[in-house]
Amino acid sequence: MFSKIGLTFFPVRGATGVVLALLVAQPFQADAQVVGQTTITIPEPASSPPTVATLIQNTTTPTNNVTLKLSFYDNFKNLDVADLGKVGKTIGKKIWQGYYRNDPTQLSNHTLTGNNEKEYYVYPSYAGSSKTALGLNPFSYAADGSLQITATRATAQQSAALSNYPYYSGMLSGINLYQQSFGYFEVSAKMATGAGMWPAFWLLAGNGAWPPEIDVLEMFNGASPNVITSTTHWKSTSNPNAMGYCNFTAANAATQYHQYGVLWNANQITYYLDRAPVCHIATPTQLQASQMMYMVLDLAVTQGVNLTTGPQSGTFTVAYVSAYTY
Repeated sequence: MFSKIGLTFFPVRGATGVVLALLVAQPFQADAQVVGQTTITIPEPASSPPTVATLIQNTTTPTNNVTLKLSFYDNFKNLDVADLGKVGKTIGKKIWQGYYRNDPTQLSNHTLTGNNEKEYYVYPSYAGSSKTALGLNPFSYAADGSLQITATRATAQQSAALSNYPYYSGMLSGINLYQQSFGYFEVSAKMATGAGMWPAFWLLAGNGAWPPEIDVLEMFNGASPNVITSTTHWKSTSNPNAMGYCNFTAANAATQYHQYGVLWNANQITYYLDRAPVCHIATPTQLQASQMMYMVLDLAVTQGVNLTTGPQSGTFTVAYVSAYTY
């Protein structure tokens, strides 16, 4: 989520509160016949959506089938890490950016200071406080061709060049790549392991306002491995950071691919695990009107990581991201 500091909005994503319940699903295996489909049909809850985020019991919740058409797809085979430090709209290219917003020189665009996170987002051309590029590359490819985002414990020299942050990691912002209003957004991924690792797939408003924010997937990979959190953030007349969320379980989340998705329309916001609905909430007023939102992928490190015994690294593996429209 974002927090207002002075007159500037800084991202500070996260979800807090009481665990509502747990659901368990079996793993989805990434398959070329599944990813990048030009149309998909998924079930959407047919009953009136609750005003409080509520887990869905598939055996008792009536659904309607919704057919959607592909509007965006990326399996990252053509990701150019040389572009990640650039500003897409300045260079006239639609690119993923390796930092928040549109100014790579600002600290607040390389970590979420409001969360007191312990990672600093980098890319090979990033120099930090050094005069030359540090050559740190958190992006690589798995044996199956999927993109890997790795958070790594920094050396003393690296940390000194990164404002003394103890980890460096990677993020991808689609602010100047692709934005969409309403529809279905999905990632196929394996979670990072290690206490303190915090992988996420989320949506932010293209106009820079915060909230709203839609967190399709977050995994706080410490005491509760395999537990996924999906959260909606909005602004109401009585609460500048209202939120509703569900926790559910994805079996073997670190070793098996699952599809994590959200269907957003003017009536309800529904979260999915392997294209089965697991949580929904009535669309807050702020998100009922058509507005553009963009996708963000990242591997953060939580403020609670033990800097003495914490993991040396963790890896978030992403097969693809996609978006669909009505």
